[in-house]
Amino acid sequence: GGAVALAEVRLYERLFTVPNVNAEDDWLARLNPKSLEVVRGAMAEKAVGQCKPGDALQFERIGFFVCDPDSGNAGKVFNRTITLKESKEKAK
Repeated sequence: GGAVALAEVRLYERLFTVPNVNAEDDWLARLNPKSLEVVRGAMAEKAVGQCKPGDALQFERIGFFVCDPDSGNAGKVFNRTITLKESKEKAK
């Protein structure tokens, strides 16, 4: 039981807004401004606080994450590696 505060959770999305950036004239214009969202002060189950850098786990309904080497005394840092997206039909 109980919860532990994490230092931050990094939610990565696609780097580009188009599937084939090589087909574009200006690839810089196709950078996704929302390719990284940093959530500070996220909460997780107490056991998550025992993870070591490189440990992988699933945060329910959000995705798969890896404990980052930036983790330290200030708290754990997790990077999302794979998202879990529900279909629109399932969400209804």
